Amino acid sequence: MRSLILVLFLAGFSGAQAAQITKTTFAFPGRVEIHVQPQISELDVLFVIDDSGSMGEHQKNLIANIPALTKAALKNGVHVQAGVTTTSADCSYVKVCSGKFNGSIKIADSTQSDFLGTLAANLNVGTQGSAEEKPFDTAIAALSEPMLSQDHPGFLRPNAHLAIVMLTDAGDQSSAQVTPAVFTNFLKALKANPNQVTMASIQVMANDKSCPTSEEQNDRIETATKLLNGKVISLCAQNFGQQLGQLGAGLSGQVTQEIPLTAVPDVSSIVVTFGNTTLVAGDMHSGWVYDSAKNAVILGDKIDWSTMTGDELIVSFIPKAWK
Repeated sequence: MRSLILVLFLAGFSGAQAAQITKTTFAFPGRVEIHVQPQISELDVLFVIDDSGSMGEHQKNLIANIPALTKAALKNGVHVQAGVTTTSADCSYVKVCSGKFNGSIKIADSTQSDFLGTLAANLNVGTQGSAEEKPFDTAIAALSEPMLSQDHPGFLRPNAHLAIVMLTDAGDQSSAQVTPAVFTNFLKALKANPNQVTMASIQVMANDKSCPTSEEQNDRIETATKLLNGKVISLCAQNFGQQLGQLGAGLSGQVTQEIPLTAVPDVSSIVVTFGNTTLVAGDMHSGWVYDSAKNAVILGDKIDWSTMTGDELIVSFIPKAWK
């Protein structure tokens, strides 16, 4: 038997996320294994927090679970920048409005020793804001000029992945022309690779009668989240901390959608696993397919990585030439 291990470091390749192939193992006769470690080096997170009168306890719940949300990113060495704005577009009564960032230190930076403390303080936006929640409008303002240069310069880094996290008990009441499609297209246009943008919403789930809600309900936020293949979490989830942990793992360790193979495979022999989960063959959305033109495994665009536990993706196959 002959064994050869190659360690390949890649700056990135096409697909939804940049990734790192940590090793390729050839064992003849036998199988080839390609080990892929998710690799996001920079992550900008914009929190859009509902600061209306009903949100006090929900803000406290989020702040208490920030360590769970950020654990994976900090463990994996991701350089996180986090900014916090509110759903208030009206600046008549509050200072943190219309895309301005909260806090004396407006960008919480994971390279700083008090990152978690700064982020927790910034998330405490209070409950004196407008009862007309406009998270689409305020997020757009926060990510546009003049705010980017004048209020929080340096937040939107060109090579960083961008995640929008919204916390609210109401539907979006932004300008009528800012539809979910318009909002998500704006976000994707901020990046050369639109797949570097994702979104999560922490809100009252549709038809959840057990979770207190504002009267101003609609599905605009949920629709936008789904357009970006993001995650929706119930504001009243019993396992809130666990779900935030899964969300954080997903944001900081999303896997590339395209894995180039080192040899032409016997397609029937391909097995793709992430941790203890085996992905479904032939499913172009929730599993994987083989692209013969690229000689690559293409992962589905709707895989929910946040529900899985694992450190690396493994693509295993038998080359045709070995059979």
